[in-house]
Amino acid sequence: MGRSEQYRWFAAHCLEIARTTNDPQTRAAMLQMAQVWSRLAEETPSSCNEHASSEDNSDGAD
Repeated sequence: MGRSEQYRWFAAHCLEIARTTNDPQTRAAMLQMAQVWSRLAEETPSSCNEHASSEDNSDGAD
């Protein structure tokens, strides 16, 4: 599982907690955390994919 997938997983779980809690403060905190995780997931792929592809191409066949 890549970093962006992990961040999306975290966001989904925050949303699930927000959906099931009865505490308004917990709901607000979980919704905010889900937004942050989602934003990180959106920002992460390009830098992680570049890093991963450079490692994948390091087979010594230069």
